[in-house]
Amino acid sequence: MYQSGHATRTIYNYNAVDWGYYCYQISQQLRNNPNVYMFGVSVDARYQALCRCILKAAELAIPSKVITLHQRDKPWFTESLRCLYRRRNRLYRTYKHTQNTKHNALYRSASKIFFTQCEDEKKAYFAKLNNIQVNNKNWWKLLKASMGRRATVNIPSLLNPQSQWVHDNLGKANLMNSYFASVCFMSSIDENRTFNYPLHTSTISIENISVSDSDIDKIIGGISTSKACSPGITCGMLREAKLFITDSLRSICQQSLDDGVFPSSLKIGHVTSLYKSKEHWLSCNYRPMTLLPIMSKVFERIVFRAVYTHLVKNNLLNMMQSGFRKYHSTVTQLIEFVHNIYRDLENGDDCIAVYLDFSKALDKVWHSAFLNKLEKKGIRGALLQWFRSYLSDRSIITVVNGQTSKPAKINRGVPQCSVLGPLLFFDIH
Repeated sequence: MYQSGHATRTIYNYNAVDWGYYCYQISQQLRNNPNVYMFGVSVDARYQALCRCILKAAELAIPSKVITLHQRDKPWFTESLRCLYRRRNRLYRTYKHTQNTKHNALYRSASKIFFTQCEDEKKAYFAKLNNIQVNNKNWWKLLKASMGRRATVNIPSLLNPQSQWVHDNLGKANLMNSYFASVCFMSSIDENRTFNYPLHTSTISIENISVSDSDIDKIIGGISTSKACSPGITCGMLREAKLFITDSLRSICQQSLDDGVFPSSLKIGHVTSLYKSKEHWLSCNYRPMTLLPIMSKVFERIVFRAVYTHLVKNNLLNMMQSGFRKYHSTVTQLIEFVHNIYRDLENGDDCIAVYLDFSKALDKVWHSAFLNKLEKKGIRGALLQWFRSYLSDRSIITVVNGQTSKPAKINRGVPQCSVLGPLLFFDIH
């Protein structure tokens, strides 16, 4: 049921980079691409020009190689072990072909080295569990991997809506992508229906955001190089180029906010399918994990800080909202909940609690209602238009074992793994 073959991925060897040469190439590429600085050019054109500069500099200065992802490997099985494993197999084939005692001795020696190294790597791997504090994120990651519960698993043959089996990786990717997109898509009739929920209109508004070089510098400097992102510019490339691209990136971000246009190339999410439960052969039993371009988070962080400050400063957030808020957590919500119970008991009143769980809640946010609420809360003018552009014309691509599906349009829900996602979700409630 599982298709043979492995996915490949391009990785960069940052330990062998001459960062001085990389920065030199960045400056040279920027000098040769006037569209990055040229006013009167669209945001999309300027952003694409900047990306080309960074990627070209990375191609010239950062060593890279294509690796094969062996998804069924043990978590302690390293690339060096794979080299020893292949060497042992080569010597074994040579011995079988020649039946030479010398080749037999070489094979046995390589086999002994391989198994000894396997034991050493396994002991070193599990020793990490003793050095990591329990409940630490890395501890749980290691534990799940040792139990075989890894994030990336081979997807078996899938059953499509026509009750036909799909065996090839490209077919699986398209089937998964169609299902994920259907969850985040609503008909034009539903999308354009009138939003009649009464809301208080804020007299305090925010229409424009000013971006400074220090804002860009701080945001890029705070990006962790260990974070995953969609193919293209990596976190390491962006951080090392910070000194040379801050001014141009600030100018592009400012134009994006002034024009109310979010770059279209940042609206594409690359999706990986994660198995949830029940039948493995049904696409509905998988959930999407979306990776966005790292540049998208720079634009979003600027907007997030300004909008969140506006909402908190003017008390425009629901007092009962504890999720995704600074200085709030499940503890503050629990305290409020327990307080209400004790209050009702002391007053001799009945206390009833109703729990609701919305299936795929993040994927079903109605954009028109959200934009209406933003406007009521003082987000207006170019900034409101920017949010409209940010949410419109988005698409997703699903990847299965290196095979990429066709893009599929989505018109509802908040972008997963985004900076603005939590803000958009709790603001609509």
